Amino acid sequence: MQARRFAPALHQVRVVALISPAAEAVSRFVLICALVLTGNFMPGISARAQAPLPHPNLQLLTNGSVRAIVRQPDGGTVFAGIFTSVNGVERSNIARLLPDGTLDSNWNPSADVFVLALAVDANGAIYAGGEFSSIGGQPRQRIAKLSGSTGDADTSWNSSSNGTIYSLALSGSGALYVGGNYIAKLSAMTGDVDPDWQPTATQGGYVYALAVDWSGAVYAGGTNWIATSLGASSDRVEALATDQSGALYVGGLFGIQKLSGDTGAAIATWKPSAGDVYALAVDAGGAVYAGGNFTDIGGQPRDRIAKLSGSTGEAVGDWNPAANHSVFALAVDSNGAVHAGGSFNRIGGQDRFALATLSPAGNVFGIANDVGSPGTVSAIAVQPDGGMIVGGYFLKVGQTSRKYILRVMADGTLDTQWNPAADAAVRVLAVDTNDNVYASGAFTNMGGQQIGGLAKLPGSGSGTADANWNPSPDGLVRVLAVDANGAVYAGGNFTHIGGQSRRAVAKLSMSTGDADSSWDAAADCCAVHALAFAADGGVYAGGSFHNIGGQPRQGIAKLSIDTGQADQNWDASSSGEIYSLAVDTSDAVYVGGQFDYIGGLERRLIAKLSGNGNGAADVNRSAGLGWGYNYLYEYVDPLTIDANGTVYAGGFFTIDYNWSESGFAKLSGINGVIDRGWNPFPPRSPNTPVRALATTAGDAIAIGGYFRMAGDEPRYGLAAFAMTLPDPIFVNGFNEAY
Repeated sequence: MQARRFAPALHQVRVVALISPAAEAVSRFVLICALVLTGNFMPGISARAQAPLPHPNLQLLTNGSVRAIVRQPDGGTVFAGIFTSVNGVERSNIARLLPDGTLDSNWNPSADVFVLALAVDANGAIYAGGEFSSIGGQPRQRIAKLSGSTGDADTSWNSSSNGTIYSLALSGSGALYVGGNYIAKLSAMTGDVDPDWQPTATQGGYVYALAVDWSGAVYAGGTNWIATSLGASSDRVEALATDQSGALYVGGLFGIQKLSGDTGAAIATWKPSAGDVYALAVDAGGAVYAGGNFTDIGGQPRDRIAKLSGSTGEAVGDWNPAANHSVFALAVDSNGAVHAGGSFNRIGGQDRFALATLSPAGNVFGIANDVGSPGTVSAIAVQPDGGMIVGGYFLKVGQTSRKYILRVMADGTLDTQWNPAADAAVRVLAVDTNDNVYASGAFTNMGGQQIGGLAKLPGSGSGTADANWNPSPDGLVRVLAVDANGAVYAGGNFTHIGGQSRRAVAKLSMSTGDADSSWDAAADCCAVHALAFAADGGVYAGGSFHNIGGQPRQGIAKLSIDTGQADQNWDASSSGEIYSLAVDTSDAVYVGGQFDYIGGLERRLIAKLSGNGNGAADVNRSAGLGWGYNYLYEYVDPLTIDANGTVYAGGFFTIDYNWSESGFAKLSGINGVIDRGWNPFPPRSPNTPVRALATTAGDAIAIGGYFRMAGDEPRYGLAAFAMTLPDPIFVNGFNEAY
């Protein structure tokens, strides 16, 4: 049988009259587009990437995202979305739980890209739709039929789609309805498009939700597929469900409403609710379950999940599991248990990653099946003993809880004792010579203390925060630096910190956290993103300011370490924002950001400036970063320098004006030439994998960011590489063409 492309079906579509109660689909589209971009792949700098060092090799995990759930006749549960593991076991975007709730070790279709829609037939076979090109061991373009027992793709069922599949629905007669940038009817047995099913209204837009009622009538909702009574044309329908009476429940950005299945009119006695609704399910008793991103529904406060009366629309009693992030998928089994999927990591007062089972009373029960995705490392700070503090957005190391911050010991293994357990992401770290750790981020609790935004921790032991050191910034701290005397410098978006009014930058006491009353650089606005110390005792500050330290300065300045006043002679004047700074042993200043002119010369994204005089750019050094397809989004951040003066740069930039975009590079500190052979990330690596850099003992550099692979080996967000490559003649024992 020939594979079918669905695009022509756009012009063969006949919308059944009952499609009018259709709706208009979700902000999910924007989210999915963002996820596609996040997973965009581009060529690497060289054809081969060197291997990472053996340690650290930690599986940093956060919650994945479950977008669809179906129950099989045998009691198994299949779920799909955007994830890489279940309870630490590799599963790519789709997985199955056995009837006892444990992961099916033999069922592993392994979709190469996300899965957004599922349907199950009476025999337990699974239909999957999304953006994948391979699933169940076969090439399949965005849609496939899988064995319910083995997960293998049906070799005789090979339809294909030229657009993302967002919704699927099966009828009792064996028809499979498919929604995306079209709507089509397929044979569930063969996958062939039904040429006679041509909806009379071709609405355009996207179909995000489909439902088939007991009579076989089909409802569709999405963008441009929305009844005018539901909301504005800009609203979207995200979810549809029918009950045994034939009534239609419609959820979307307008909230949720109940419509007559006969006329499409809203049922006046049913209480409509506002708030984003992404998922709907109806149980055997007619109760309606809603998931989304709301905080109030059915006349009651409910966080993202609720049970509503099918007759009145009011929230039911004490059924209130409360998820901390969006709920995208719901399924109700024959025992009244509710299976919920989404982007949450806590629901019903329990830690659950993206998937949970709720009892009929609304309590979390059963086995925890944590659906994980790679964590992100945003900050790395090296300790005096060679250990590292790592911060970012992660919740586990393998199956060990580590919330947003952890310590790697000098041998590269996880410190099993040090566990401050922040309640939100850690984005910036610094360590002083006494091994005190300073951490900033979005947290309000750190190391067992109610401390917001900025905390001081011991670098060993359990990591209990210093309760007396609490600068309480009123805005985000974006950079931290500690001078030789132990004073802590903080830059960011705040206007008050350490008990003083300080705009964007402050000097804090290492013992009390109070702002230094005699040091006030007073930036005029915006933010300070970068700080670094000069050999002569000055402090370099970079950001988006126009005036700092009492002087007009465009994005970069050199401040007195004693008073915060700007050096009257040093004025490098950047044409854009500065995001990162590093100083070498000769006191030259390396600057990264989003500029094309600095220090009196044309320099794009990265420059080397004199630490003396007026801060002029080095005339002999230009990295050759050019204008790429995405030039408005290109930047350099972070930066670090090794003991030999070699520069390492992360971000997103174009190399040598040749449209080859990259996220990481090693550059000569003398002339800015990029080392093409040193490439930790192989071809087709993510665009911007590197968010943190730190040089370590033993001629190594630690790299943090969002990635699954580094140097052709599995690494989740954290890896270390030798700064110099081994002699290629001896690689692999004279292997290959050497």
